[in-house]
Amino acid sequence: MPPKTKKMASNPVEGSENLGPIRTQSTQQRDVNVESSVNSANTAALEAMDSEGVYLFADRTQSSNSITPEQAFVHMVKAMLGTGLLSLPYAFHHSGLYLGLILLVLICIVCMFCMRQIVFAAHYICTKNGRELIDYANIMRGAVEAGPSWISGKGYFFKQLVNVEMFVAQLGFCCVYQVFMSENIADFFNKNTAIRLSTGVWMVLLLPPLLFLCSIRRLKLLAPFSLAANVVYLAAVVLVAHFFLSRPQHNRPQEELTKFGNIQNLPMFFGIVMFAFEGVSLVMPIENRMQRPQFFIAWNGVLNSSCLFVLAIFAFMGFYGYLSIGSPSTSA
Repeated sequence: MPPKTKKMASNPVEGSENLGPIRTQSTQQRDVNVESSVNSANTAALEAMDSEGVYLFADRTQSSNSITPEQAFVHMVKAMLGTGLLSLPYAFHHSGLYLGLILLVLICIVCMFCMRQIVFAAHYICTKNGRELIDYANIMRGAVEAGPSWISGKGYFFKQLVNVEMFVAQLGFCCVYQVFMSENIADFFNKNTAIRLSTGVWMVLLLPPLLFLCSIRRLKLLAPFSLAANVVYLAAVVLVAHFFLSRPQHNRPQEELTKFGNIQNLPMFFGIVMFAFEGVSLVMPIENRMQRPQFFIAWNGVLNSSCLFVLAIFAFMGFYGYLSIGSPSTSA
């Protein structure tokens, strides 16, 4: 008689029919928790809340004028890289080699902090007023009207004051650019070709293409032009840097170089450096066109990255420019 076999239970372990699903559900829940934690950390790093717990940097409605963080970075670099870069060796001549380097970093930090404060103030006012976009003048108006009673009624006056100051500043920058381009083009043609035109004539010839570019109000369309300008500008920086680094230093006594300048020469240094950091007025126009503004203000976002990138170029050009050229250096 064959041995009696024990009938195998369909479920060897009681309740094991739910064991597999329980493990799968537990694993999925753990993955969801991990992903949620990562997203929460990223959100906390990218977004800021006001005193009432309202997020200030919510996504904007996407439109045809919206730009990506990469395009915003290109515009920010283009806004801050200008003719002031070529004047930095002259600025270091007034401040001294080492003091100029220290002050340049401090000025960049202060400018970056102020620009971040403007962006935070803009989003705070927009959140309170139910708006998505705001300009510098209305930031001032909103800040004044939210202030104490003795000044809250003067918001419109301060709004127009900011408009006038912005107009005067931008007009001055544009005039400097126009003169700089005209003089350099005239000098190039006078020395290398038979074309002899005055600086005033070149100003007139440059005016139509400049007016055409200024008529394009969509930053998304201007992004390729800004990228091309940055490439050309950085190529010129590389050529100038090669000249600085290849210039023999041992032929000039080191006593000619000022390590720490006098305090009476520092105003000239500050004026040149502040002119070099001339992209402050374009912070809000660029930020207003970003669909996800949190990527503009994040610690590794567009604003900080562009400022540090430009600071590295400024520090290199100012330090090695003065080290190479010395005291006889002159402003661009």
